[in-house]
Amino acid sequence: MAAVRLGCAERDRVDVHSVVKGLPTVVEITEASAKLDEPSENQIVVVHDGGIVGYSTIRWWQEQNDTWLYLHRGYLLPEHRGQGIGSAILSWAEERIRQLVRQHGTARTAVIGANTSASEQEATALLLGAGVLEGRVGRGAHGRRRPLLHPPV
Repeated sequence: MAAVRLGCAERDRVDVHSVVKGLPTVVEITEASAKLDEPSENQIVVVHDGGIVGYSTIRWWQEQNDTWLYLHRGYLLPEHRGQGIGSAILSWAEERIRQLVRQHGTARTAVIGANTSASEQEATALLLGAGVLEGRVGRGAHGRRRPLLHPPV
């Protein structure tokens, strides 16, 4: 997964040396994956020709205002973009979040979150097109928290 992040860095203009937006190490990615609740259910890995070409993770937490934020973040190597893979990853994430909301009983206060940096133009376009992002938040970063369109019953 570290190789995916590194492979995305040039296209997405990520400053690999930035302390704010730099790239995580293999150890950091491994530790973050291990901390996921049910990693095999809340992380998807995209494999092509025997190699990992993308992945997405879902995390959630309750905020101070009692809103439950379900955040998904995905990465896909540039040479595999524009083929529907990113859309499939996003569909998986949204469906998994709906399952989690049903399991947690948080439909009344659940929101789906995603974010991209301003330089991640393809991810931003995908998320804007899917209605996950809306406008700019902060300095150059896009973000959106939206209620589930069809809350589970």
